[in-house]
Amino acid sequence: MLVAFLCGVVLLYMYASAYSWLHSKDPCVVSVETSHYLRNYPRVSRALPQYKPVLPKIIHQQWKTDKVPEGVFTKWHLKFKDLFPEPEFKHVLWTDATARELIAKEFPFFLKTYDSYEFGIQRADAARYFILYRYGGLYADLDYEPLTNFWQHLPTDRVGFVESPYLFNEKTQNSLMSSPIGDPFWNMTFELLMERSKMPVLLATGPMFLDVLIKKATETFHVLPCENFQRLPFSVAADDDHSPFLSKLHREIFGRLMPMKYCGDYHKAECQYGKHHNTVSYIKDTGIWKMAFGR
Repeated sequence: MLVAFLCGVVLLYMYASAYSWLHSKDPCVVSVETSHYLRNYPRVSRALPQYKPVLPKIIHQQWKTDKVPEGVFTKWHLKFKDLFPEPEFKHVLWTDATARELIAKEFPFFLKTYDSYEFGIQRADAARYFILYRYGGLYADLDYEPLTNFWQHLPTDRVGFVESPYLFNEKTQNSLMSSPIGDPFWNMTFELLMERSKMPVLLATGPMFLDVLIKKATETFHVLPCENFQRLPFSVAADDDHSPFLSKLHREIFGRLMPMKYCGDYHKAECQYGKHHNTVSYIKDTGIWKMAFGR
């Protein structure tokens, strides 16, 4: 039995390595190609042809209160402030209270849906879409670590979503997003949020919600390449050994049980602009099974 298990592990590692090698792209080539595309193919809104997109230099983040937890969250939060310094960049930490106040004041049509969500992560997910529509700028989860000032690599004329490193279960994620002020892309988002409000978390407001949204989108958007913004770690270095057990289990075991995109080496800095540490801090507030499947 043990021999069979070990053989299975070896085969799984061989499969993951072969798949990664066959599908790998040079992160620096990806970065150059992306910049070329954004520079040479400007976006024109279908809904509002006269729309003039403006990407303000605002960094939005979220936490339950106005006090970021001590430890790595504080470390990464302060790193954003260091690499994106004030007054050139404005930093806003949204709380549960200020997010609800925004919805109540600016988007009252959504307040009933917002208050009806069972889990806090649903309200956090939904609020960030409204925040980006109202104020524009960059949204980043508190477990996203910037490695450099990557502002020049963001699209200035359209909404941007970070690419997921997973091949099949999700295409993009909402852990890192950018948007011009008032981009008409979000109008369909708000309608879809209300339509799917009773679905399981991931389908109602999270990454799988974004997949459905993108399929329906009529406005141009951009995917921030995983090679530059979201590499999935296949090992945890000493300085990264801070993620909770569930996160490590998810990244190290579950990640190998499904085909992954090879987005580059998580521990090499060439053309890597940020790391999503994926601490999944919201899981304890939901219950994994109910969060994913709604039962």
